[in-house]
Amino acid sequence: MHNETWRQDKLIDLLPVNVINIIQKVEFDERRKDCPYWLPEGTGAFTCKSAWDLLGRKRGGGVLSLVQRFGTKECLSSLFFMLRLLQHKIHTDEAVRRFGIVTVSRCSCCYNHEEETIDHLFSNSQVARSVWSFFCSSCGISFVPLQIRQNLMKWWMTKGNNSVHTVMLQCLPSLICWEIWKSRCAANFENIRLSARHIIYQVSNTITLIFNCQFPDLQLPHSWIDKCIVLEKKSPVIHSQIVCWKKPVSGYIKLNVDGCSKGNPGSAGGGRIIKDHHGDLVTE
Repeated sequence: MHNETWRQDKLIDLLPVNVINIIQKVEFDERRKDCPYWLPEGTGAFTCKSAWDLLGRKRGGGVLSLVQRFGTKECLSSLFFMLRLLQHKIHTDEAVRRFGIVTVSRCSCCYNHEEETIDHLFSNSQVARSVWSFFCSSCGISFVPLQIRQNLMKWWMTKGNNSVHTVMLQCLPSLICWEIWKSRCAANFENIRLSARHIIYQVSNTITLIFNCQFPDLQLPHSWIDKCIVLEKKSPVIHSQIVCWKKPVSGYIKLNVDGCSKGNPGSAGGGRIIKDHHGDLVTE
């Protein structure tokens, strides 16, 4: 704020455009105490119900459904982390300098300690290149040191050979970035040496846990390369069942109904058809 007005340049540096538009509509008084406003509720007050619905409980999607689906806390942590990474909200040395704090930038993922930025740390550093090269080569994806967003999109846009292979392609990039970040923090704050081999080991273990939760009947070999070969070649098991309509006994008619809905509440529809004992249509 400056002269009782919002500073447009500061807002643009820190927040997305849709949030800036909302903030600029807020009237403020320096004599009034600040208080948080919860957008999903018209009153501005936070409620557990609105937060639960926002995370996708009613739609059966969102972060909570992924956690329930994969059954691992690492999945939840990596998902929230990726949201912050894609919005450039990770506290790297580059982000700290945007707040006017002067620091000596030393990337923990490089032996020569280059400047730490998001793209360098997660995509172009020596450790990141080793990790990405290992998983890209095993999954048949070409690796080129690009911006991290481009690297992620290359993985997420790759079409899987089957449902299990698709899960692997969708989860691996997030887990790789999450483990790189954890190792970077351990190196900076706990003086633990960062190792590409350790990151690869942690990612492999986590993705195996996801497979065990999502596909409990799937038997996978211990070696990561062998796992990738099995997942790529896995064919879906097709189950079929003969369904036929049986005529009612003489003198009776049969009513068949069906319906569906998009959500509850939501758009819904239904239908019915009536046939006699000869199989002739009576009404629909």
